[in-house]
Amino acid sequence: MNRRGRPIEYDRDAVVAGAMAAFWTEGFDQTSIAGLEAAAGIDRSTLYKSFGGKSGLYHTAAEHYVDLVEANLFEPLVEGAGDDLGDIIEFLDRLAEFSRGSEYPAGCFIVNDLRSPARDLDATNRYLAALRSGVDAALRRAGIESRTDRQHKIGVL
Repeated sequence: MNRRGRPIEYDRDAVVAGAMAAFWTEGFDQTSIAGLEAAAGIDRSTLYKSFGGKSGLYHTAAEHYVDLVEANLFEPLVEGAGDDLGDIIEFLDRLAEFSRGSEYPAGCFIVNDLRSPARDLDATNRYLAALRSGVDAALRRAGIESRTDRQHKIGVL
């Protein structure tokens, strides 16, 4: 007879948000398993069974961060509201508010961990592509040729 253990019960969103805050503040290298247990509200066993350990939870948290930033910062920049540099100014204002808000740690999760060998390259590349897309769209609306547009014209990309 194959016996199954007790089902794991936790709020996945709360766990990922807690882990994101811990990694964001301390970085991957400095965040301990004990620190993750406390920040995410799960035990070591659940961390390994559900996320594959510290690295798996880090990658999940990095993707969650990029989802959050895309929705709150980059998508409004891509969609825009005006036809001048006002969209970029509004983006910078949202970025400053996001960066100093009490809900999240200071700085940028992705930038804070760029030097870590454990960084999530997929999340980093997605973050940078979304940022570039937003800035390029805002510059086009303002009638300013972006670097990406110039590179396309000369066949660099």
